[in-house]
Amino acid sequence: MEFVKTKGSSSWGAQFVSNVFERIDGQWFICIHHASPVDI
Repeated sequence: MEFVKTKGSSSWGAQFVSNVFERIDGQWFICIHHASPVDI
């Protein structure tokens, strides 16, 4: 779960997140990021 706050907003929002990483030449890169809002 990730908590984010947008510029100009005073409240935080929660998101379920999934990240997929790929290792290329010894370095890790994020190749997929997905987030879905969650009501808390």
